[in-house]
Amino acid sequence: MNILTRIASYCPYTIAGRKVLRKAKGDQPAEKKSKPADDDEKRLIQRIKTGRNISLIGIFCPLFWSALIMGSSDSVLLFNAVHSGLFIVFGAIYALSSSQALRKHRLKKPNEKGYTMEYQK
Repeated sequence: MNILTRIASYCPYTIAGRKVLRKAKGDQPAEKKSKPADDDEKRLIQRIKTGRNISLIGIFCPLFWSALIMGSSDSVLLFNAVHSGLFIVFGAIYALSSSQALRKHRLKKPNEKGYTMEYQK
């Protein structure tokens, strides 16, 4: 897989298009083999993915890239860059705060022996 294909695979529009095609074909996603997460972990993991996707929308914003490629005026380009940058920063902050909350949740969760992670050394 070349570099352009890898970059395009992170585009939220490409991801959404693949999901639509998968649903239209009736394909089922592959099952993941990991231990089940509790409801709080699922919620936090979903928030991390949401933050990541918000950042990706800012990175792949068609308004910014069309203004850049078409050679729009500096003010239009600056406006679109700031707008995209705000999406990137907001998404990153949202994802990082959710990942920190997930980390704290997992540290407080008792293991098989009944001990929490923070007391194990």
